[in-house]
Amino acid sequence: MNHHRWTFERESGPRQGLNTTKMDNRSGKFGRIQTFVKEICQNSKDASNSSAPVRVEFNRFFMEAKDFPDVESYKEVIDKCIDTEEEGGVIGVTLARFKGFRRVLNNDKIPVLRVSDFNTTGLRDSKERNRINSRWSLATITTGISDKGGDQGGSYGRGKGAYFEVSQTRSVFFSTRDDKGIEASMGVAMLMSFHDEDVIRSHMGRCGTYDGSPVYSQLVMEGSEFERKERSGTDIYITGYEDVSDEWESPIIISVIHDFFFSIIEGDLIVTVGETVIDSRSIHRILERYLSSEQDFGLDLHHLHACIMAMSGSVVCYPETKPRYKLYLKPNDELNGVMAVRSGMTIYDKYYTPKRMYLVGVFAIIDPKVSSLLKHAENITHNKWTLNDLPEDSQEAGRRALNEMYQFVLNESDKLYKRKEGTAIDAAGIERYLYKEDATQSDISKAVKDSQFAPIHDVQVTTHITRLKRSSRNNEKELLPAKTPDDDEPFEHTGALKQKDRQIESDVPKRAVPDTDPKDGSQPFERFFKTKPIIKNVRVCADASKRYSIWFDTDNAGGIYLEAKQIIEGGETGRSLDVTSASIGSEDIHCNGSIIGPIMAVAGARNKICLSIAYPVLCSIRLEVKDDGQ
Repeated sequence: MNHHRWTFERESGPRQGLNTTKMDNRSGKFGRIQTFVKEICQNSKDASNSSAPVRVEFNRFFMEAKDFPDVESYKEVIDKCIDTEEEGGVIGVTLARFKGFRRVLNNDKIPVLRVSDFNTTGLRDSKERNRINSRWSLATITTGISDKGGDQGGSYGRGKGAYFEVSQTRSVFFSTRDDKGIEASMGVAMLMSFHDEDVIRSHMGRCGTYDGSPVYSQLVMEGSEFERKERSGTDIYITGYEDVSDEWESPIIISVIHDFFFSIIEGDLIVTVGETVIDSRSIHRILERYLSSEQDFGLDLHHLHACIMAMSGSVVCYPETKPRYKLYLKPNDELNGVMAVRSGMTIYDKYYTPKRMYLVGVFAIIDPKVSSLLKHAENITHNKWTLNDLPEDSQEAGRRALNEMYQFVLNESDKLYKRKEGTAIDAAGIERYLYKEDATQSDISKAVKDSQFAPIHDVQVTTHITRLKRSSRNNEKELLPAKTPDDDEPFEHTGALKQKDRQIESDVPKRAVPDTDPKDGSQPFERFFKTKPIIKNVRVCADASKRYSIWFDTDNAGGIYLEAKQIIEGGETGRSLDVTSASIGSEDIHCNGSIIGPIMAVAGARNKICLSIAYPVLCSIRLEVKDDGQ
């Protein structure tokens, strides 16, 4: 401890003030702590050197103020910063903060948070002082430089700024034993440029040897009761840690679970906070403890818990061979939103929010190439992807990756939506591909080519309706109108087509509805329904106003009632749909709930019926014959 001395070199560039590092995800103490925890755990994960999970420990203790390394020199520097600020004649936030730092150093004891990692490389190359992109230099000397390649979490080299945001002395001490057995330690301060007699000193100070070099031994803070011994890894001491409450563990625990639940459940990370061990077996129980907590963490813990629980269900990978992404989805009655994870770290609380049903789940990038690409699209706090942050030559690749990811989540959400009992196959946005009455054959062909809709068993949501050439139409037999039955003769449709004959929907005559009231029980009506035609659904189209056109074939002539039903996953029939209006040609058809009719069917004919339903979204519909109109 006695070997460490503070050194503040001459300021070589523009003067620096006590600016925040812009490393807090959200305002307030918890926001600063969350960002700090996210950075420190991700840095430890990036330094993994074995197949064993990375272990991170958080422990708070109180150190005698006199044991703060070179404390008197540091107090003098704080006083000079105060003097420099007062020289400007402005009494503001910066001056108040420096006076707060001085008060912390004047106390008998100083709160210190120790963060130690294990199964990591440690801070390598501490003896190569001129190598600015070594792990040692990146942690203790340089700012805005990163050597992290591949799919590692960090990308900006400014993450360590979050450490100073939670320090009430603006000082952090690093101690490491790397995987080659080299030990080194040094303190770093981030203050402001200050006057030292006639010299302007740098805002960054180092606490090592007299020339600012590291001390090549481990640093053991008095009061920590911790010894690394020969285990490789890094110890970081946040002096003047801002949370001095008895509940200091809770914000760290919640931050760890929120930002690294995926790594923990996958077995890549184990975190100990005080006496609490967070691993794949305990994470659910620990989080459930906080669901009824009155502490405000600024996070929706119930949503977080639901998403984590979704990981206990089935997983979908895309593509199936050499998958790039994983997705866990689960319906929920109250909560909605899918979280997004890259490199085991949470990026979005709600990456995708379905609109047609409530879903919770987790989307994870597992392909190192995609992860490596998108890490450069993240903002400094790793909670958003922005294409503009990518180099110009990578933006198109980034756009393709983001589109592919979102489409994958969207498609899988729609599949789950379809499987939900009683829910129709959604066709939202289908109006872009719909058949139009005045469309030409070329219009239809182009729409079919552009359309992504595929047949669903015998019912197809499609733009394509077969059209015959004009010469073929001229050869079609003309159908006679359906004949209304009378008391003396059985019903027989004189215009029935032979099976070999073809027919187009524009030539189908109006289907006559008998004048007799079906409720009066008259003999003519019974005779009319004596024949039970079988129908075959052909296709369904709809326009943007949700007016459906449904084509179906009938094998025989006779009177029928039809019922409109949804088609759900697997082509199965779902719930009945209330029909608000129906017509064949210009003739309105009686509707009673989901029942349409009575309708007179024509043998061997293709029928077209138009209807509207009381359902909020477009869906595929199947018509079924009902035995009666009830």
